[in-house]
Amino acid sequence: MVKIKSRYINISLIITCLLILLFGYGWVNSMVSYKYEVQDFLKPGPQPSSGLDADQINIISAISFCKYATIAFCALLVGLLIINEKEPSFKGRIEWV
Repeated sequence: MVKIKSRYINISLIITCLLILLFGYGWVNSMVSYKYEVQDFLKPGPQPSSGLDADQINIISAISFCKYATIAFCALLVGLLIINEKEPSFKGRIEWV
């Protein structure tokens, strides 16, 4: 039997919402940097990725990281909301203190 305090779920919900906002902002901000530093640099036609410098590659990596982190924290938020809503049912498997 797992013992969980309901305030931990509430704190987890708040932290998860803040992290979604933080990584969502990072995603949008990186997309703006991509627009002005990478997309304007690329010319039409096929190009090797070696034409990008380290800062431009870091921007592309930051976009991927922030996107996946935002999606993961959204999934975590949905899970926490389900746990918070089903509480205390779970057929006695979880005890809330």
